[in-house]
Amino acid sequence: MRTSSAALSAHTLSNPQSQFYLKGAQYKGRLTESLLCWTIEQTFVNSSEQAVELQYAFPLHSDAVVLKVSAKIGDREFHSQIKPKTQAAMDYQDQVAEGNSAILIELNSERQYEMTIGNILPGEILVVSYETAQILRYQHGSARVVLPTTIAAAYSVGESHRRFELDFSDRTRNAMQASLELDGGLIAARVSSPSHKITFQGGATLKIQIAGESFLNKDFVLQLDGLGELSPVGILVKNPDAMSLDADVNVSARKVPGNYLGLIDFVQNPMGLTSDGHLALLKPVELKILIDCSGSMGGGVMDSAKWALKSIVEQLSPGDRISLSRFGSEVNILQSSTTPATARLIKTLHRHIDETDANMGGTEMAKAIQAVAKIPSKGPSDILLITDGEVDGLDTIVSTAVDSQHRLFIVAIGCDAKESLLSTVAHQTGGAVEFVTRGEFTQEVVERLFLTLRGSSFTELQVDHPMVDEESFTGEGFAHQGCSTPLFFAVDQPVSAVVVKGREVNLADAEVSRLSSIPMRLIDDEELAKVVVRLMASKRIENLTHQARMNSFNNGARGVSPTDSWLDCSAEELAVSYQLMSRYTSALLTLEREDTEKPD
Repeated sequence: MRTSSAALSAHTLSNPQSQFYLKGAQYKGRLTESLLCWTIEQTFVNSSEQAVELQYAFPLHSDAVVLKVSAKIGDREFHSQIKPKTQAAMDYQDQVAEGNSAILIELNSERQYEMTIGNILPGEILVVSYETAQILRYQHGSARVVLPTTIAAAYSVGESHRRFELDFSDRTRNAMQASLELDGGLIAARVSSPSHKITFQGGATLKIQIAGESFLNKDFVLQLDGLGELSPVGILVKNPDAMSLDADVNVSARKVPGNYLGLIDFVQNPMGLTSDGHLALLKPVELKILIDCSGSMGGGVMDSAKWALKSIVEQLSPGDRISLSRFGSEVNILQSSTTPATARLIKTLHRHIDETDANMGGTEMAKAIQAVAKIPSKGPSDILLITDGEVDGLDTIVSTAVDSQHRLFIVAIGCDAKESLLSTVAHQTGGAVEFVTRGEFTQEVVERLFLTLRGSSFTELQVDHPMVDEESFTGEGFAHQGCSTPLFFAVDQPVSAVVVKGREVNLADAEVSRLSSIPMRLIDDEELAKVVVRLMASKRIENLTHQARMNSFNNGARGVSPTDSWLDCSAEELAVSYQLMSRYTSALLTLEREDTEKPD
């Protein structure tokens, strides 16, 4: 069980909090329709009297794709390259041993980025920059922009990992600045922040920024509401693989076919409405509720969780069936099977909720999911998990959740909930996740959650058009009514519209075909094209990584790097070709030193 979403450790320092630390970070973002791009700058200062090595773990959004990493000391720039993971680690060690400065950035199994900075000289200021992009997800007319920023409350030093509390004094504030520009239809959104005070500046775009002083002690969250009237519109861009636009991408062998790439942030029947505008019939739920009662849920987190749980119980109808379980180090199942949501059961559930506390030790999430999945039910059921996400073991949790054959719907509470882990678990099982900061839980969150639970789901999603290259299609393959999902495809010529088809599970659990016509807009923008092709490659890598994870879990094999029909590329090959960090690749940044300045 961890206490933070990021951590720092510095070696050879006797008092790291006053000698070498993360001084602060700046975040600048732009949100165009559903495409969200951030530029992030982190500044480190070595105030010690010797060269040092710093280790720093930091979070990014689970959907964020790192497009570029750069670094500089003064006006001297580091050389940056994405390499296979083992090779990058070996090259880092070689560079540091030679006395050069080097930075190694790796994505670990928990989807955290771990950065090791070697040979930073006394008095030097290091600036590390990232450019990221992601497709924003919409849920029933709302969207949530989450910018993970949280750092740990301590450094750890040397082999003993002795810890020093961070000093939030005038010297060591870990200052933060953040701003985001919205354009297109999003300007009309109702924007609020449950995490920070914000200011607005209008014009051709809407600029939002944090008001006053802010620090890296809580994540920056923006809530966008009033988006229910937006209709899905796809975009087409020229394929950089075909046009050779991007020098950062190896185009000696084309990876994505087609001269044009299409991107659709697909939403089927937003707000639970049918195609003729009437309120859709919402099906009963067969729900196994699982609440985290580990020690990390103490204080305001558990208060919010109990409030959320009571709100969820109040949403139940007589046709629903429910069970409630609690977990920490062990699992406490309160109903031996799913039970009709009668008034008597509702009263019993309220009593159980009042008795719930954060007193069950550690967080054995995989074991709890496995146990709850075995609870008998009348029909197909879902698991609703309420947690702060402070767990380790992503691979085991994901594999256990997928193997349970239950969709996982997750309510994540706390400003530093493990967004990457929980999003991965939810999406890999065909579920969804709602994030709320401590004390922020609202009725709208519960209503959105139940619209998703009760609404139809769509599987076997495909983009249908005579010119679409079927092997190029990349997406999650499923969607929930009123919730968006990104779909990528390739064509040889521009098209004005495409059809998204899939199979809808209706109230009787019978599958019926569903078609939706999506207009396409051609955008002649080379920079945007570079972003789209790498987002498409990243989604493909993610799908291959999930396949490898499941093969590893089911067969006992490790290090699997599968191939499939998309030009028979492995995940590692795609990541190196498109210079993307992944579970198979890492970023290595190097700065060659003159012999006279190399440290001993």
